[in-house]
Amino acid sequence: MVAYRRLDDAAVKQILFAHRLGNSNRAIAKEMEVGESTVRYWVAKGDVPDANTPPQCPARQVKAIKARRALVARLAKVTITIKNRTRKLYPSTGCMRVAMRRDHSIDISKKTIERDLKAMGFQCFKRRATTHKSAEDLKRRAAFARRWRYQDTSNWVFTDEKTFTCGDYSSEGITKGAI
Repeated sequence: MVAYRRLDDAAVKQILFAHRLGNSNRAIAKEMEVGESTVRYWVAKGDVPDANTPPQCPARQVKAIKARRALVARLAKVTITIKNRTRKLYPSTGCMRVAMRRDHSIDISKKTIERDLKAMGFQCFKRRATTHKSAEDLKRRAAFARRWRYQDTSNWVFTDEKTFTCGDYSSEGITKGAI
């Protein structure tokens, strides 16, 4: 008996024919030189697999897949607007996965979400890195850099605070120089 040998269609047909004639699984296994569990598998399955026919899902499973895909599609289309900028609320499959687990108690992998989105016609891609600065902001930055190009900037500190301290525990902030 050879381990992990795949049976061709003719061998499966022989097993099924011998079983219909009333032979025992053990006798069929011995004659065909396969394991008894292999004979039991093909007898339980009952027919020869057709390579062109994909396996069919049970109706209950199909219904669950359709419901899950509808939920994934709804999450993929949700947008949010903040300061006149519209973006997707769930920009990645990881975010969708967390939302599905949190809101619907559905534990699903990121790859399954990606497959569902592809099946519904969505395209997965990685967003290009872009700057969020306007052309005016970029011009002001370039002008600032040109103006201070030849200055010694090693002791400069940039901050968004009005006052700050550097290891000084007094209540006065640093106000030396132009702020």
